[in-house]
Amino acid sequence: MRFSLTSQIVQEMRSLWGGYPDYIYSGGAPAASEHVPVFVYHTIKPSPFEKDLRYLQENDYMTVGMRDLKRHLTGERQLPERSVVLTFDDARSSFWRFGFPLLERYGMKGVLFVIPGLTPSASSARQNLFSAWDGEQKVSGVRMVDPYDKTLCTWTELRKMYNSGHVEIENHSLLHKEVFVDTEIVDFLTPDSSFLPFNTSATAYLSLGDESQSIIPEENYGLPLFETAPLHEGRPGWKPSGNLRQFAVEQWRELSSTGDDEGERRRLLETRWGQYDYESELRQQSASELRKEIAKDILRSRALIKKHVDGDAGDHFCLPYATGSTLS
Repeated sequence: MRFSLTSQIVQEMRSLWGGYPDYIYSGGAPAASEHVPVFVYHTIKPSPFEKDLRYLQENDYMTVGMRDLKRHLTGERQLPERSVVLTFDDARSSFWRFGFPLLERYGMKGVLFVIPGLTPSASSARQNLFSAWDGEQKVSGVRMVDPYDKTLCTWTELRKMYNSGHVEIENHSLLHKEVFVDTEIVDFLTPDSSFLPFNTSATAYLSLGDESQSIIPEENYGLPLFETAPLHEGRPGWKPSGNLRQFAVEQWRELSSTGDDEGERRRLLETRWGQYDYESELRQQSASELRKEIAKDILRSRALIKKHVDGDAGDHFCLPYATGSTLS
């Protein structure tokens, strides 16, 4: 992630202090008389998460979904006291392995915001806590399925969770995409870079036509990084040409064959890029292009959810990095 965390913190503080966005009440409906707490999770650790659910259960809280929350906010329906919403960003595999089984055990509901353009396909689901409870696997074995929680839930797993009635599947944008907002090189993609599908600046090199393809680190080594911002922040991005990508691949391949250590390789890489007129290979998108890209991101990701999960899924949107704009 090559954008300032300060901007993300500012956005989140605005949400906390400013309340709900204006468009929630744009139909003239009265504001909800009472707010409903909405909790957000990312990686699920089974013991702390079960402790949260047990607290909610013992204190008579009820979990609700996004449709109920929207009706409450617009005054269509008053939710009971002690209603809460449990949301989960990114659909990391730990939700399938730990979060979903625990929600079902406690009879509660969660809202899972997925990244459809990077969601993998699989013919079968991975083991989860149900496997451990049935004696088929130890909990430690379930943890080792993806020990660092680097992968996303598959479409097969998403369908199973949705069909259980305990999980709503909603939209977290097509690619969790970043865009380049400056033309000064600040770093390079290397084996040490993050290529996590929910946290990588490599998405700035993806087009919206690159959906359903995993990010292969080796194919991105050597690519320059510029300052980035989340797509939905609404800032026109700089688009690299194919020539720039080809130059990057060639330089990385050549320098990788020299046997130099990482420090020397980076120094040589910086020297070569300093001699290359890379700025001529960057084009800033127009306002209309930005508008189309944001619209396509939202609509295409929703369409994929409806195609792979259910026609009633995917109608609610959670901004990646908690950062948005009037345009998005």
